[in-house]
Amino acid sequence: MQNERISSTIKILLLEDQSTTQKILAEVIASEQNFELLAVCDTVADGLRWLESSEPDVLLVDLKLKDGLGIDVIRACANRHPNCSIMVLTVSLDESDVNACIQAGALGYLVKEDGLLGVGKAIRDLVLGGSPISPFVMRRLLFESAKKYPRTVNADAADGKKIEFTKRELAVLSLIAQGLTYEETAKRLCISVLTVQNYIKRLYRKLSVNSRGQAVFEAQRRGFLN
Repeated sequence: MQNERISSTIKILLLEDQSTTQKILAEVIASEQNFELLAVCDTVADGLRWLESSEPDVLLVDLKLKDGLGIDVIRACANRHPNCSIMVLTVSLDESDVNACIQAGALGYLVKEDGLLGVGKAIRDLVLGGSPISPFVMRRLLFESAKKYPRTVNADAADGKKIEFTKRELAVLSLIAQGLTYEETAKRLCISVLTVQNYIKRLYRKLSVNSRGQAVFEAQRRGFLN
């Protein structure tokens, strides 16, 4: 299903109230093959109205809009269109904002200061099943998790079996923890994107998680990441 979506047109809804950012993102989306910008909304109200009648493949949303918070649109989109992939694009580095967005249904979280030109690759990674997260945000989450939870090296799984990773699985885990996309990870390791996806599935299964953020969090807690 994901491969079908990546090979067909990816329909994108953008919620952003800054005209300069709107223009840059519109140009990035227009430059990508198979991308279609359905609409640009600059208010929560417009975004909610748009979602009532149409379903995007990807929702790009800022957290602070003219008339409210983007997280309200995230919740509405996740409830109404569960197949839509949601990614936050914001200036906020607040851990509470990151957690709230993930709980509301966001699968990606990018910080504008990291640059906007890489958004195209992030969208493709998102549609392929990844969870693009800015490296600085990921480091902060790992730092906070290290303070909250004791670190247990080579901890056993919940069913009592010891978790063991191959060298290649650990390499993939390390790279996604740094915020690399599936495509970037594939290039770094000289393997295909499909192979990376297969390694990710194994990691998820071994760690008993369902997303990149959860995988990195659990791997850090168990001592597999330095």
